Amino acid sequence: MPRTIWNQITPRINSDWNGDVWKAIVECRTYDDIDTYTCIADRGIGIIFKRNNRKKLLIDKTNFKKLTYKEYFFNHNHFMNLINHNKINELFNVQKF
Repeated sequence: MPRTIWNQITPRINSDWNGDVWKAIVECRTYDDIDTYTCIADRGIGIIFKRNNRKKLLIDKTNFKKLTYKEYFFNHNHFMNLINHNKINELFNVQKF
């Protein structure tokens, strides 16, 4: 989850850098057979399950490399399927004792 355009631009131009891995997360969210989330921790922790997609992203894109930071900025909550760390156990179907 890059904080600014400069944190994701490639090639890398500064030391505080996330890259554009967020684009891969967006693409994964469009697949039927994997279930993808981004935990709101640090700068985002991707969680991908091999199971049916519970919240498939419907987006009119086929070349995800061409997604822009502006699109990310205005749609990151929707694109990244953000979850709080308190919800991780529910994703794994883990019961608390």
